[in-house]
Amino acid sequence: MKYNTNKGNHPVYCLQLHYVARVQYRRKIFDNKIAERLKEINKSVAKHFGIEKVDNYGYIAVEDLQIKNMVKNHNLSKSITDAGWGQFVSFLTYKAEEAGCYVEKVNPRNTSKTSSACGYIYKDMTLAIRNWTCPVCYTIHDRDINASVNILNKTKGQELPEYTLGETGSTTNRSIGYLKSTPPMNQEALPIRAG
Repeated sequence: MKYNTNKGNHPVYCLQLHYVARVQYRRKIFDNKIAERLKEINKSVAKHFGIEKVDNYGYIAVEDLQIKNMVKNHNLSKSITDAGWGQFVSFLTYKAEEAGCYVEKVNPRNTSKTSSACGYIYKDMTLAIRNWTCPVCYTIHDRDINASVNILNKTKGQELPEYTLGETGSTTNRSIGYLKSTPPMNQEALPIRAG
């Protein structure tokens, strides 16, 4: 029996296509099962974490993130959707209403870029930078802790004045920093560091 040399009629080639199609189908089913399992785990974690926070705190502040806009970044979209931020906030607000707690959403603009000590905004911060030192007050900030302090300050209405550096961008001379608004008058003096 002679086989046609055309790849479409070759029995080995047809078996390979069938095998590849079967493997792809099984992989798709497996991926869907994993996705559903992760979805259920995220839902469970969001519920339990939300209940824990509502039980322990009467006032909760969260960033009002625009998740639909954030998902447009294709580098981060899978991580953002897997984290389930929107689902967590909806569970949190639902449980807070049941328990009589208050959840306030805060504008997330510059919460991690702004120094919680003096109000300086680090404009060139990328997502890779996790720790940074303020060039105005020389405070070392962890990105996440600094953002949480700024969120809490925004809910209390205690936003700090914004400090920026002059055009040179130098961090060695403190005299180039200037205020956009007048800082509140405190009786404590700011520490001066010899530079």
